[in-house]
Amino acid sequence: MKTEAHLQTYRLTLRTLGPLFVGSGYKYYKHDYLFDPQRLTVSILREEALFQWLVESGNLDAYEKFVLHNKSKENKDGDENLQNLLDRLHISPQAREKLIRYTIGVGNVLDADHSLKEISAFVRNGAGEAYVPGSSVKGALRTAILFREIRRRGSLPEQKRGKIPEESYLNVLAQNPRQQDNAINSLLRGLSVSDSMPISDAQLTLARKVDVRTDGMEQTPTVVRECVRPGVELSFQLTLDRSILGNRLQASDILAAVAEFFAYYRAKFNARFPTIDANAPTRGAYLFLGGGSGFFSKTLVYPYMGYDRALGEVSRMMQKNFGGHKHEEDVSEHGISPHMLKYGQSARELHEFGLCEVKLD
Repeated sequence: MKTEAHLQTYRLTLRTLGPLFVGSGYKYYKHDYLFDPQRLTVSILREEALFQWLVESGNLDAYEKFVLHNKSKENKDGDENLQNLLDRLHISPQAREKLIRYTIGVGNVLDADHSLKEISAFVRNGAGEAYVPGSSVKGALRTAILFREIRRRGSLPEQKRGKIPEESYLNVLAQNPRQQDNAINSLLRGLSVSDSMPISDAQLTLARKVDVRTDGMEQTPTVVRECVRPGVELSFQLTLDRSILGNRLQASDILAAVAEFFAYYRAKFNARFPTIDANAPTRGAYLFLGGGSGFFSKTLVYPYMGYDRALGEVSRMMQKNFGGHKHEEDVSEHGISPHMLKYGQSARELHEFGLCEVKLD
């Protein structure tokens, strides 16, 4: 920890135990990347460089036909990818290399015998480097801190329209209770998290989403994500502003909140599912971060409302928002809603999406 005036700055380290996905909202389609089945890599291209080569080499029409062919309803899966096309157009190795923006491993997610899939892209900064936004980490810490306050103070009468009165738990800096609905009085105003240091492309991989039901049945949607691979350490700065917080919310309180929420998650949610990853931790300072980590890791309706009442409420909400997924069976058949545990597969093993170990020093 470093102290300067009223600021306490800690090094926050997250070590990934499962694939971590923070999406940019952008998707790569099979005409956007090169798949090398020998090296088992995917290369994302520089679009402007690709089009410049297509124009200069007189192959723009061939590329347009390729794209339209792969988008057509009659050829939904397609039988040619961009790697095949460029081979057919006799691109030189030197010209091909100039098209590549970056290259990552594919694990066992893609292969040459099946149609290539859409890839959801990881967020990148203006320099094109992958990173994890500090806002994503602060959101995960907020969930843990709010959980600890709910457990400490219990449910409050201010609940409105089925929502947790977050301001009643966190907006505690004002002396006047009438100012409680003002976010300027939130504990979280005194906590900031920097963006991570840049993540090298060598630390990224592709991961396939795998949903595991309470009976152990696995479902594999056609969802492939660009992820930080397991075993990578990500570095952030966490700053506590003592001019805002006073003596509230020490670093030890944050780690304790993370550990308490993780223990609750394991006891109330994981206990309903078979053990898939025998090496996954059962207790300690761990959190779930990013996309794909699941409903239970991001919401607090269960600890706030109590398990039995929340089960019915969540089941009804899931039925309304995700019809056709048999959420009407969540209460009677599964005893948990939603009834899927989210895993990511980047090699042969399955690991929980977004699981990270947390360290503060």
